[in-house]
Amino acid sequence: LKSVYPHIAENYGKTAAEVFQLMEDIPETSVILQKSSPVTKAEVVHAVEEEMAIYLLDVVLRRTNSAVKGCPSEEELHSLAMIMGQLLSWDQEEVNNQVGLVQRYFTHKLSL
Repeated sequence: LKSVYPHIAENYGKTAAEVFQLMEDIPETSVILQKSSPVTKAEVVHAVEEEMAIYLLDVVLRRTNSAVKGCPSEEELHSLAMIMGQLLSWDQEEVNNQVGLVQRYFTHKLSL
């Protein structure tokens, strides 16, 4: 858990306390979701509940460091989308659509 403190403090500044509080209140939100970036479940929950993020692409590109090393893996995207889906009442089709949008964005970006 302490390994993500600098990452969260740097990314969230004054609002880092909200993310830390979420991790303390609900310990399972401190789980790191990606191998390529130390993004936690708490950050995804915070993005949806406090920053009103409603698209996976927004969470991946703007609200977290998910894409710091390029497009997250399909497995990582599904993990992020499933968390968002639980919070936003997405069905499996919408989860898959959101993952596909992110993948298409990176495919297009790389082809430019």
